[in-house]
Amino acid sequence: MDLWIWILTGCAVAVAGSVVYLAVRIGRTAAQAEDLLAKLDRDIPPLMAGLNGVTKEVGAIAERTRSGVDAAAQTAEAVRDVAATIDAVNRAVTLGVSGTTIKVTALAAGIKAGISYFFKHLGRRR
Repeated sequence: MDLWIWILTGCAVAVAGSVVYLAVRIGRTAAQAEDLLAKLDRDIPPLMAGLNGVTKEVGAIAERTRSGVDAAAQTAEAVRDVAATIDAVNRAVTLGVSGTTIKVTALAAGIKAGISYFFKHLGRRR
C-alpha cells in the first residue's frame, strides 16, 4: 500500500504543478491582455478623432465636387444653348443666302440673256 501512496502523491504533485503552471500562464496572459486594453484605451480616442476629421474632410470634398459638377452641368447647358443658337443662325444664313443667291443668280442670268438677245438682234440690223 505504500507504493499506492507514493503513486498518488506523485500524481497529486504533478496535478499541482500543472495547476501552478497554468495559473502562471493565465496570469501572464491576463497581464498582456491588460496592457493591450490600456494601449487601446490610450490609442483609440485620438484615432476616432482623426477619423472624424477625415469624415468631415471627405464631406467637404464631396460638397465641393457636387458644386463643381453643378457648375459643369450649367456650363454644358450654356454650351448646348450656344450651339443651338449657332445652328439656328447657320440655318437662317444658309437659307437666306441660298434664297438671295438664287434670286441674284436668276436676275444675272436674265440680264445676261437680255443683253445677249439685244446684241444679237442689234447685230442683225446693221
